[in-house]
Amino acid sequence: MPPAGLRTAATRHAIKPHEIRCNRREHELIEALLVVEPRLKRLAVLDLDNRPGIYADLGKLPLVPVSMMGQGFGKLLTILAAILLDEAEVFLIDEVDAGFYYSTLEGVWRIIVGAAIDHSAQVFATTHSLEAITAAVEGSASHEGSLAFFRLERRDGDIAVVKGEDFRLRAAARVGTELR
Repeated sequence: MPPAGLRTAATRHAIKPHEIRCNRREHELIEALLVVEPRLKRLAVLDLDNRPGIYADLGKLPLVPVSMMGQGFGKLLTILAAILLDEAEVFLIDEVDAGFYYSTLEGVWRIIVGAAIDHSAQVFATTHSLEAITAAVEGSASHEGSLAFFRLERRDGDIAVVKGEDFRLRAAARVGTELR
């Protein structure tokens, strides 16, 4: 493996599941990823032609490259690996709902919120989707008070940041109120 400073992006991504396995968090990661891929049995890091990659075991051979598992699977794997490895205390996720099938969003949020709370992390996520907001509210229902929202508004020619508390977000989602 090349020295840390010379690692390619593929090598850096392939190291994460190995680090998770070494930290005995692999089961936690696999359980979480079942939200988007219920057939997942395990993840394997394989070095083919000196190009390490992550492969998914879906219970049948051959193993499937994670890059072929869909954008949502790769996105959730990246988010969870970073949180589980305590890479930072704050995570920024742009268009959090992009790549996920709408019916998985509540489970995705449940996993992200739970992992963030368990690892004392803060997640800032952007979306333009009312479905994603509703899913965040429903997915975090067991963690009352864990959500807030920020909205930009024009006020007297300036742009102001307006913070909305958890209870307002939950109320707005319940009745389908626009938050933009």
